[in-house]
Amino acid sequence: MLVSKHIGKIIMGTHMIVACIMLSSLSINVADNDVQRNVYQLKGMKRTLKANIVQRHILEKRNTDLERNTDKSMHAINNVEERTEFQLQNHIDNDASINTIEGRNLKKDDTVIGQLGPKILKVANAPTHRANQINKREPMDSNEIDVSYSLCHVKEVCDDQEDGSNPCSIIIPREEWKARKTKAAKNMTVPVRNVFIHHTAMDRCNSLETCSFEMRKIQNFHMDEKGWDDIGYSFLVGDDGKAYEARGWDRVGAHTRGWNDKSISIAVMGNFNFQLPSVPALKAIDRLISCGIDRDTVLPYYNLYGHRDAASQFDSPGHMLYDMMQNWSHFKTRTS
Repeated sequence: MLVSKHIGKIIMGTHMIVACIMLSSLSINVADNDVQRNVYQLKGMKRTLKANIVQRHILEKRNTDLERNTDKSMHAINNVEERTEFQLQNHIDNDASINTIEGRNLKKDDTVIGQLGPKILKVANAPTHRANQINKREPMDSNEIDVSYSLCHVKEVCDDQEDGSNPCSIIIPREEWKARKTKAAKNMTVPVRNVFIHHTAMDRCNSLETCSFEMRKIQNFHMDEKGWDDIGYSFLVGDDGKAYEARGWDRVGAHTRGWNDKSISIAVMGNFNFQLPSVPALKAIDRLISCGIDRDTVLPYYNLYGHRDAASQFDSPGHMLYDMMQNWSHFKTRTS
C-alpha cells in the first residue's frame, strides 16, 4: 500500500514536469513569433528612415539655393546703393561749386534736390522692401517637394502597404516554379535607379499551379523562339498576388533595349490594353518594389517607366495599365 502511494506521487510529479516543459516550449514559440514580427516592423521603419533622409537632403538643398539667391540679391542692392551715393555726392559737389562761383542758382539747386529726393528715398528703402518680399514668401508647399522618395509605389493599394509583414515573402523562387537552367548569366551593378513595368500580352493566371505553368511557357518562348539565354524579365507577377523570380535582382535582363543593365523589370502576366490587373497583382508590384528597396538593389528615389517609354513601337504595359501608372508617385515619362 505504501509503495503504491509512492508510485502515485512519482507519476504525479512526472506529469507536472511534462506540463512545465510543454508550457516552456509554448512560451518560446510565442517569443519567436514576437521577434519575427518585430524584425519585419523594424524593416518597415528602416524604409521610412531612408525616405526621411532623402527628404531631408532635398530640403537642405532647397534652403541652400534660397540662401544663395538671397545673398546675390543683397549684393546687387548694395551695388546700387553705392552707385547712387557716389552720384549724389557728385551732385552735392557740383552744387557747392555752382554756389561758390555764382551765388544765384538757389532756385536751380532746389529743383535738382526736388528731383533727386524721391530717387534717394527709393534707394534708401530698397533693402527693406527686398527683405519684406523675402519674409512674405509663402512656406514651401508639400507639393513643391520632389516625391521621388515616396514609400507609396502603387497608388491604388497604398492604404494597406505597411502591414508589418516582410514584402519579400511574396517572391516565388525559380526552383519552385521549375525553371529551366539559364544558358548564361551576366551580373548587373546594383542598386539601380530605374524600374520598368511590362505586360506579357499572353495569358493571365491566378494560382501557383497556373502561374508556374505560364512562367515555363514564357521561358520556353524566350529561350527557344527568341534565342535568349533565359526568360527576359527580372520578375513577373500574377493575379495570385505572387512575384515569380525570373532573372532576379542582380542579373542583366533582356526586356528593354538600352536599359537591360541598369534597371529592374516587372512584367504582369496578361494583356492590359483593355483591362486592368487585379488588386492582388497590383499589391505584388508594390511589395516587390519595397522588397528591392529593403535589399538595397533599388534606390528609394527610383524612376518608374512603362516599357513603351523606352520603346514606343510597343503597347506594353498595355493602354489601361499605362494610364493607371501615370498616377503613381515615381512615374516618369519618356526616357530619351
